[in-house]
Amino acid sequence: MIVAEITGIPVTPSPQAMSEVTLSRLATLEEGVEEGALLAGRKGDIPLSSTLDRHEIPSAASMREGLGIATDELPAIQLPVPVHSKTGSFGGVTAARNYRKAELALIKAGKVEEAFEMGVRDL
Repeated sequence: MIVAEITGIPVTPSPQAMSEVTLSRLATLEEGVEEGALLAGRKGDIPLSSTLDRHEIPSAASMREGLGIATDELPAIQLPVPVHSKTGSFGGVTAARNYRKAELALIKAGKVEEAFEMGVRDL
């Protein structure tokens, strides 16, 4: 379980605005991850790790299909691999496909902020 507070979220998230997003507080029940140890921001700026995934918010598939934005330009947060696998958009299971369809519908309706908030709430 993760409790996160992300600050600096732009009204309409865009790759250009992601440099202003910061992770101000992150508490996790996962062993070995200390508060403040995880990074958030533009996915391409977050280093790769063998124990941490870079989770896009909204999902890469929805943003690519809805707005044509490259994966490295998306808002993202580091998550421990076991935590990432529990997010709504992870993987190819029916529930994840339905989650991404809901995100995509919001994005295509011009409600990118709502799609972003949906992803933040999923943490």
